[in-house]
Amino acid sequence: MIKALLGPNGAGKSTYLRRLMGLEVGCVDRQMAMVFQEPLLFDLTVRENIALGLKFRKAKNIDQPVNVWLTKLGIAHLAGRRALTLSGGEAQKVALARAFVLEPKVLLLDEPFANLDFRTQVRLRKELKTIIIENKIETIWVTHNHAEAAAVADHLMIMLNFTIVQEGHPREVMKNPKSAEIAEFFGVEWATCFL
Repeated sequence: MIKALLGPNGAGKSTYLRRLMGLEVGCVDRQMAMVFQEPLLFDLTVRENIALGLKFRKAKNIDQPVNVWLTKLGIAHLAGRRALTLSGGEAQKVALARAFVLEPKVLLLDEPFANLDFRTQVRLRKELKTIIIENKIETIWVTHNHAEAAAVADHLMIMLNFTIVQEGHPREVMKNPKSAEIAEFFGVEWATCFL
């Protein structure tokens, strides 16, 4: 299931994810992986970047899962390239592969495509949604983009002022906002997502 956490800038969405991940207190749950808005890649090859989490966990089998995700995300041809030479979309795919290779039960996405052009966003959003569904990974996808939330979410949570103020199926939340503040946040843009 993909849960979208939607809210305006400054609503507390990223802080919510960091708390879920344990980053606020310095411990990371091994059942979770997180992908940030910025890919946060090291000046290593693509393959080495993807393998990092497995090496930190002292995994015995590293090459096979890395190869699987290089192939699934269509970046096998980039395996030997330095990560810092990649385009934005390529870099974000490497960050996603680094998360998926850990086989998380929960995936936290903090506006993973916000810095990419619209066409790349749409393409990667579709690819990522398919991978999440195929691998049955519970996902919380943070965004302030109404259209993105509508496109990816099975369940929508609205956050205003560091509080989840409404949640449910995206269409139901859109049709029946619980407050004037939520309705105002949706505005015309939200309504057009469902036409």
